[in-house]
Amino acid sequence: NVGSRVNMKGWTLADLNGNLYVFPDFVLEVNAGVRIHSDTGFDTGADLYWGRTSSVWDANDTATLKDRSGVVVDSYTVRK
Repeated sequence: NVGSRVNMKGWTLADLNGNLYVFPDFVLEVNAGVRIHSDTGFDTGADLYWGRTSSVWDANDTATLKDRSGVVVDSYTVRK
């Protein structure tokens, strides 16, 4: 995050197959990042867990981050 701090509650991260992660009440601080893990674990200030039993991202899949209004903030295509 190179902008101002942001509460990401309600933001989404989705792939091309319709898998959807909805952010909990989570504040992303300035100059910080967060990793979204597909598996289970305990959320921290730098790591959030989706709670899935299998991986989401496949080769050539695209992760799309949208804010709570549904506006695309960023996307990334997985290259393997």
